[in-house]
Amino acid sequence: MIGESMSGLVARWALTEMEKNGQDHQVRLMLCYDTPHQGANVPVGLTQLMHEAGPTLLTKAILKFFAKGWRNYYKAMGTPAARQLLLHQTNHPNVGGKHADFDLFRTQLSALGNGGYPQNCRNIAVTHGSMDAGDRELFERYNYGDRILRSWTPFGLQNTNIDVHTNQLGQNTNVLRFASWGIFSKSVGINRKYNSPLNDDFLPGGRSTFSVPNKLFFATDSLNFCFVPTFSAIDYQGPRVTQAERELLNVAAVNAETIDRKTPFAAIYGNNDNTPHVDPEEIQWNNIGIAENLLTWVGACPVIPLPPVPTITTYPVCHPFNKKRTTEDNTASVIVSLATPSNGLYVHNWTVTPGDQHFTTTGDNITFQAESAGVYQITCVRTYPNRRDISSTYSVDMLVADCKDVTADPETPTELNLAEADVLASDVWENDFLLTTATDSLATFAHYTPNPKSCMPPWKTVRSCQARRCLRAGCLKNLQRCLPLLIRVLRFLSGSKLSR
Repeated sequence: MIGESMSGLVARWALTEMEKNGQDHQVRLMLCYDTPHQGANVPVGLTQLMHEAGPTLLTKAILKFFAKGWRNYYKAMGTPAARQLLLHQTNHPNVGGKHADFDLFRTQLSALGNGGYPQNCRNIAVTHGSMDAGDRELFERYNYGDRILRSWTPFGLQNTNIDVHTNQLGQNTNVLRFASWGIFSKSVGINRKYNSPLNDDFLPGGRSTFSVPNKLFFATDSLNFCFVPTFSAIDYQGPRVTQAERELLNVAAVNAETIDRKTPFAAIYGNNDNTPHVDPEEIQWNNIGIAENLLTWVGACPVIPLPPVPTITTYPVCHPFNKKRTTEDNTASVIVSLATPSNGLYVHNWTVTPGDQHFTTTGDNITFQAESAGVYQITCVRTYPNRRDISSTYSVDMLVADCKDVTADPETPTELNLAEADVLASDVWENDFLLTTATDSLATFAHYTPNPKSCMPPWKTVRSCQARRCLRAGCLKNLQRCLPLLIRVLRFLSGSKLSR
């Protein structure tokens, strides 16, 4: 499970709560990717600007059409997540303080147990901060107390003067001077000071993904401040109360510790440059995958076992192919099933020959059409849903026979089997005729091939015509099979009960 930025806190909460409730989350590895475990930083002067310069109708239009980055900044600063994560969120009179939700969130997370970390998986962290604290590029252009934004916007209807500084260490200095006047609002003489022995703007850590220009118009420089400090991304539990301890935090040394690591993570990954927050191109993911035994240097997919062989169950099948119905083809529908249920875990590709029939299903059976008697080869290829290159195959031959006429040559011809044989379902065909009397419970079916020329004139009884056709076309060919039919016809003609 990879938790990017704040999502790392969500992952911690979810997995820890599941473990507390006795649920199996089945996660082997949790990776917190530049997650602000101990908070995120925005320069104090910019947070005060957000509080003091509430957008007016005119500035809202400017933010919407000309400064979308600043518009997103304004929206983000007012969210519940900002109150829970920002190290410097509150406004005057508590300039640069934490919101009450900041400590409340972490108290609730820790109350889940184990400091708010899951115990049934390996926990690692990835930081965008300099691992050896050697990247001090920002100090080549800025220093504590420097101005980071100076702008005057003469819009006529509404004018604004903005002056934002980073805070000086241990001094009560201005971080924001602001004035706005015009027909929409008037705020002049706003001067916000901040006094702290710490400055988080230049620390090692993931840099802000948007730059703060030194001027809103015609900027000549810009600042990508530290957004997620390294000490926060690795949830460092060692000394971090002085500026030097934060600036010179060496993650490589923390990683080397095996007894008292001062971090809840089993391993920490990154590089020696401060790079933009959650920019995946700046992280060497292959090296992490190899170190965590997720990848190998072998240029192939990880070894996956072949799926179980899909054994096919067969059974005797016969069908009267030599008989033809008058309204449809005489084909057999044959159902074939696997011997062991697969529960939908695999994809099955079936082939039936002859006939070249193909089926793809996640189920365990198919129905194919047999057009004639013979041997049919049934092949099932089983694969994983997302790995069609790994498969197991099973083939079997299945005989589909032409059904033997059960009344043609009975082993022991008796009156009983002669009487019962002619009412088998296999001997009943479409357009057959029922020859019986109202008082007779023994049903006799007659099947014949129509011949219009041999039929009697329409004024003759249709029943007599049907009976004569039956006798001429079918019964004389097989007297033994049609003996019960002859008895029924005689009964009908005589109107009396005859003995068998």
